[in-house]
Amino acid sequence: MKHPIRVTIGNRERERGFTIVELLVVFSIITLLVSLLLPAIGRARATARQTTCKNRLRQLGIATHNWSDRRGDGRIDPSFLGLLPFLDQANLGDDVLPTTNIDREPALAIFRCPSDTGSEHVLDPFSNQADAKNGRCNFAGVEGDGLLRGVYFDWKRPYGPRQKTYWQDVDDGAAYTLAVGEQNSDPVDPALGWFYTPTATCLNLPNYVHPNGQTGPKDFGGHHSGGVNFLFVDGSVRFVSQHVDSAVFRALATIQNGEVVIDF
Repeated sequence: MKHPIRVTIGNRERERGFTIVELLVVFSIITLLVSLLLPAIGRARATARQTTCKNRLRQLGIATHNWSDRRGDGRIDPSFLGLLPFLDQANLGDDVLPTTNIDREPALAIFRCPSDTGSEHVLDPFSNQADAKNGRCNFAGVEGDGLLRGVYFDWKRPYGPRQKTYWQDVDDGAAYTLAVGEQNSDPVDPALGWFYTPTATCLNLPNYVHPNGQTGPKDFGGHHSGGVNFLFVDGSVRFVSQHVDSAVFRALATIQNGEVVIDF
């Protein structure tokens, strides 16, 4: 098919159409540009999701500090339920000013990583109703390195007395101690929603894949390329590479083991 154009040569005018070769060249250029742009758009979206994830962790950090200030005793290991009043969700519950009317089901965006495509809810394993649900949570408190104590060391039990963590307990430095990190829902779904404050250990590196090809329910992992976002005790949020030295990663997980971590 030709698209006539008018070309003037001297005092003469004649019609000339695009050749097949010219059209193929144009199509090839367009295809090349699209192939170059699509990956860039994908990377930009992934970066935006990672930034959103970091911002949500940062909000949890600010809420934790406000929660600690409100208590006045220096404690720094709040339940996620206890953070709700400081996340504009006081109507759902508060473990500082307890209420018996707590709705566990809402899927709250603040506890989700936007890169995780899992469903909005998980089954509530401690409810007496078989179909009871809890809003999914992609963040987990750091128990420690699998042996030594971390900020959320004694949160392995959903109920009962716990060993609490205070500012003065963090001998290794607030800027170099992990508090909360990411967990993904694929392929192994963490069992607990935000109501129960999920926890995990730093025994394995971020995004560690077990011999069965799956991530562990007590490991930290996410959908960001190359590592996982973590909230530190001082309120900062940093990306920890999945290739970080294992000894360094475990040192970051403990609160009073005496390690000195300068860079990672």
